[in-house]
Amino acid sequence: GKGELNKVVEKVAKKLGLAVNITTELTLAGLVGSIDRDLQKFNLEHNLTPENPYRITKQGGEYSYKDPIVKGDLGNYDIIIIDEGKILLDEKKNSEQITTVLQPALDSPGWVRKKLSYRNPVEYECSASFIITTYYFEKIKSIIATQGFLQRLAPYIRNLSVDEIEQMRGKALQITKKIDYDTYEKLFDIFSERVRKEINIVPHTITIGERGLKMLEAIRKSFFTTIKSEFSGASLTTALSFSNTIEELTIKTAAHYCVIRNKTEIDYIDIYFASNNVIYPVMNTILTRIEVVEDVWRERESKLVLTELRKHSEDLTKGEVSKILNVKLKIGLNRCPKIIDRMIRENYLYEEKGEKNTKFVRIRDLQ
Repeated sequence: GKGELNKVVEKVAKKLGLAVNITTELTLAGLVGSIDRDLQKFNLEHNLTPENPYRITKQGGEYSYKDPIVKGDLGNYDIIIIDEGKILLDEKKNSEQITTVLQPALDSPGWVRKKLSYRNPVEYECSASFIITTYYFEKIKSIIATQGFLQRLAPYIRNLSVDEIEQMRGKALQITKKIDYDTYEKLFDIFSERVRKEINIVPHTITIGERGLKMLEAIRKSFFTTIKSEFSGASLTTALSFSNTIEELTIKTAAHYCVIRNKTEIDYIDIYFASNNVIYPVMNTILTRIEVVEDVWRERESKLVLTELRKHSEDLTKGEVSKILNVKLKIGLNRCPKIIDRMIRENYLYEEKGEKNTKFVRIRDLQ
């Protein structure tokens, strides 16, 4: 199960000297931290601030500023493993507060800032990486899918069949029979050492070559071609919000492959490996696995408009469509152009130029 893989990651990370924590109970206070009120009181009493950290007393003594911030997991760990992350996809207020804090923390550089019931906020720079696992979920609400948290992750969903799970357990049992504890430790040391060599490379600047840029452009076109032909409504909005995610993930992953090859310029081969091993599985998750709960009333309105427009085979301008919606569906004339514009944005409709630059409204036939 997912817990076994998380334990392996934890063991490798600790062997490499990284601070790692597996958490099963996710709380805002645990992630962010708190303020030490005694230290805060000391600073206030002696008029000490980060800008003026020292004060000499009349007796010749010296007071120095005491940092009152008690960092949470975000400031104390290099890797945070959330064993059950479904809470982060919940619409509850507590979940929203956590994801709001995590969004800037997952940027580069990461930053934590939370105003608590103290005079000063808990605020500090962080660089924690997250591994979040959860059991398969059917749907997420569009407000969660588009608020920015998922866009800072590399989401991958795999729904295993009963046969696949049976095969996995069978292979695990076979390996257990063949490998004793000493052999396991030796293999583990070999793997850990390989990872160590790859993360201890001297830092240097990575650039993208011309061939790498062409490959990156091909992936971008592939993503937009897919979403334009297959999505509309809230699902389209969600898919579009991941466009920057796909590009950033491609570059970051390709940079890793570039470094492993001991190169400083990302080539097409790095983009190729990144796309096959990481990007396309992530893209598949975004486009086929994350099912967004639609706005019921807006979807109903869109279906009514499409049904009415399919009754008309002649070319229709936006003004003519507005009149039809006004007469047939009793929609106010002021609202009609807004509905048409929304349905164009959401890929239900599109505009096509005719003679004398006249624009006609067409129904987009999705695959």
